[in-house]
Amino acid sequence: PGGSIVLSGILTEQAGPLSESYGRWFAMSRPEIREGWVLLHGTRKA
Repeated sequence: PGGSIVLSGILTEQAGPLSESYGRWFAMSRPEIREGWVLLHGTRKA
């Protein structure tokens, strides 16, 4: 618990499904979007 994950280089259309999938194990933060690319960050749930 408390560990972090960072996923980068994700296309905007992939962000939702990936965030939902990883959301089972991680509390996902708001995605950061720049020029059509997305960065996802999450903290491991207890």
